[in-house]
Amino acid sequence: MGLSMLLRKKWLLAAFLLVPAILLAETAIPVLSRPVMDTANIVDEKTQTELDGMILQLQEENGTQVAVLTVPSIGDETIDSFGLRVAEQWKLGQKGADNGVLITVALTEHKIRIDVGYGLEGTLTDTKCGLIIRNCMKNSFKAGDYSTGIKNGVEAVIGVIRNDEALNAQLALYAKKEQGGGKAPFVIPLLMLAFFFGLSIPDSMGAGPFGLYWFKAVLTGQPFVRRKRPAVKKHPVAAGGTEASGFGDDDTSSSDDGDSYSGGGGDFGGGGASDSW
Repeated sequence: MGLSMLLRKKWLLAAFLLVPAILLAETAIPVLSRPVMDTANIVDEKTQTELDGMILQLQEENGTQVAVLTVPSIGDETIDSFGLRVAEQWKLGQKGADNGVLITVALTEHKIRIDVGYGLEGTLTDTKCGLIIRNCMKNSFKAGDYSTGIKNGVEAVIGVIRNDEALNAQLALYAKKEQGGGKAPFVIPLLMLAFFFGLSIPDSMGAGPFGLYWFKAVLTGQPFVRRKRPAVKKHPVAAGGTEASGFGDDDTSSSDDGDSYSGGGGDFGGGGASDSW
């Protein structure tokens, strides 16, 4: 009787310890072997071949490395956490340039994520990633056409990286539409407040375009002259600014010969965007 009770307690303890481990189990990350890793089997072969070629061509041009991962499910893990884990393990992009991009799709959870390497965060911004997901991918996903949605997403990402003017203009239109057609109901009241606040600024302060001297100039027709402010020294910006540069100068190989495709040591810090469909 005592032995039976002891074994029962040990079994309960083992079960108690095992349940949290099961709940916290992370989705396994596949080994990167080609640009489009369609483990959820939602991309048709023709589209996958086209995307592989498109992505490899971009890498040939400037070293930027893009990859797509589709998975059946990510369980209880968030798409942000899973996407970053994959990006960190695959190390897309060149070491030092950090010019990698990962598009992740979780089928069961209906989640999409675009992760951007440090070196591309100034070009492929969080805002643009969100616009791409919402306007280039989601509608096709909702219709069950995952191949088209992923292709549109990859093409948009590559277009932004290449600084395609037409695409950037289209994304700007999407942004304007999402903001209500560019209407800003609070702009006029704010301008009025700024104007009347400016009227209270004495001439002696010589500040801004809303001072009394400006008001007097309008009423009297006298020349509009305001006090010059001290010159502000501007520090020269290094060539390339904050943008990643010198992609072509990095000798780090981002993929092996043959059919294999591997990361080149790029780093990620959480930049990008996520959404659901």
